[in-house]
Amino acid sequence: MSTDRCIRVIHLITKLDGGAGANTLLTAIGLKRLGFDVTMGGSPGGELYADAERAGIRTIVLPHMRPSVSPLHDCIMLIQLLRLFRRERFTIVHTHSSKAGVLGRVAAACAGVPIIIHSVHGFAFHDLTQSISKWLWVWIERLCGRLCKKMLFVSRLLAEDAVARRICNIEDTEVIYSAIDLDAIADVSCEAAVKAWFGIPAEDSVVASVGRLDKKKNIVDLLVAAEVVLREHPATTFLVVGEGPEYDALIERAQALGISKKIIFSGHRTDLPRILAGIDIYAVPSLYEGMGRAMTEAMASGKPVVANAVGGIPELVIDGETGFLVAARRPEMMAEKILYLLSHPGEARVMGENARKIVGREFHPEMMVRRIAECYETLLREIGVSITSTGKCLRKS
Repeated sequence: MSTDRCIRVIHLITKLDGGAGANTLLTAIGLKRLGFDVTMGGSPGGELYADAERAGIRTIVLPHMRPSVSPLHDCIMLIQLLRLFRRERFTIVHTHSSKAGVLGRVAAACAGVPIIIHSVHGFAFHDLTQSISKWLWVWIERLCGRLCKKMLFVSRLLAEDAVARRICNIEDTEVIYSAIDLDAIADVSCEAAVKAWFGIPAEDSVVASVGRLDKKKNIVDLLVAAEVVLREHPATTFLVVGEGPEYDALIERAQALGISKKIIFSGHRTDLPRILAGIDIYAVPSLYEGMGRAMTEAMASGKPVVANAVGGIPELVIDGETGFLVAARRPEMMAEKILYLLSHPGEARVMGENARKIVGREFHPEMMVRRIAECYETLLREIGVSITSTGKCLRKS
C-alpha cells in the first residue's frame, strides 16, 4: 500500500554558510525539484537561510547547535534533535560537518530513522592537529560511521583517508563532488570593475584567496609569500576575502612585513563569482581542505591555482596543468610558483582554461543532485520504498 506523502528528508548542518552550506543548499533545492520533501536545519546566523526560504525550502534554526564543543548545549541539542526526528518522522537524515554530523547521526539512530547519511566536506582533524585531539576525533568518527548507511565524500582522497583510518568501509562510501553554480560564473566578466571596486591599480596583477580567517586557512603564509613576490613583481595586489578570529593579527603581520599597501582585506563578500572573475591567480595556503569551494569557483572562472597539497586539493589542482601544488608551511615555494605564473602569462592562461574545462565537466549541480538522488533511491529500495514512474514524487509502500 502506498501513501501520497513524499519522502521526508532533513539536511542537518552545523552552520548554513560557507562552502559546505552553499553545497548543501544546492543539494536541497535540487532534491526538492525531484519531489523530495526537504527540510534544512542548522545553528542561528547562517547567511544562507534567506536563500533557502526564497527557494521554498523549509528551515529550522537550532539555537543549541554550536560549532565548538559545549557539553551543556550539546546535550540539549542531542535531546532536541531526538524529539524532532521522532515528531517529524523523517525517512532520511542527511548530516553535514563535524558537530552536526555527530549529534545528528546519534539522535537519528536513537530515533529509529530508517536511513542515515553523512556528507564529509572535511574532518575536524588534519595532519597538524594535536595528537590527543586527533585521536579522539578519529574514534568519534569511527563510532558515528557505524550509524550510517552511506558516507558521501567531496573528494576521492578524502574517502581514501577515511577508509585508511577505519572510519568507514569502502563499500559504504561514495565520492560526489561539491557542485557550484556554473551558469552564474560563466556569465561573469569584470576584471576592470573588480579593480575599480577595491582601488587596485589597473596595471597590477591580482592574487586572491578566500576563506575564514582562522589558523587552518593559514593566510599568514600567504602574507609571507606576498612579501617575497612583491620584491620581484611590485605590480601585484593580494586580495584576501573573508573574516574571522585572525583578522587583526593578519593586519598587524602585513604591516610588520611592510606590505600593507599591497594587501587588501575585503571582509565578507556575497559577490564572489564577480570577484573571482576579475583576478589573475588564486592561492590556497590552507593547512587542510576537503576540496575548497572558492578554489573550485576560481577554476570555473578560468584562473590558475597555486595551492598547498593538502586534503582533496591534489585531486583537482593537477600540478603543471591547472596550476601548481606546493608543500604546506612552505611560503617560499608558494611565492616561487606565483612568480612563475606572473612571469609566464601565456602558460597561466592555458592552465586557467584547463581548470575551467575540468570544473565544467565534473562540478555541475544537476550531476551532483542526480547522484545523491540515486544514492537515496538505492537505500530506499533496501527498506521497501517504491518510487513513482515519474521519478518526481516518491511514495512509501
